[in-house]
Amino acid sequence: MLSDLLHLSFLSPPGVLLSSLPRPCRLMLFVNPQSGKGHALTLYNSHIQRMLNEAGVIPTLIITETV
Repeated sequence: MLSDLLHLSFLSPPGVLLSSLPRPCRLMLFVNPQSGKGHALTLYNSHIQRMLNEAGVIPTLIITETV
């Protein structure tokens, strides 16, 4: 489930409510498109990006490459 993969608690330090953080919040994400079943980038584009936008979080996406 998506809820098992993404927990909004990582967006703020422990004990700090997300709503009390200054806006805009920024988040840097590293996505390995080959990880798991190879669906990480699709999952980000179809679900996670929308959730971050709705929460007012500005994401910086870094897609990793093989060396």
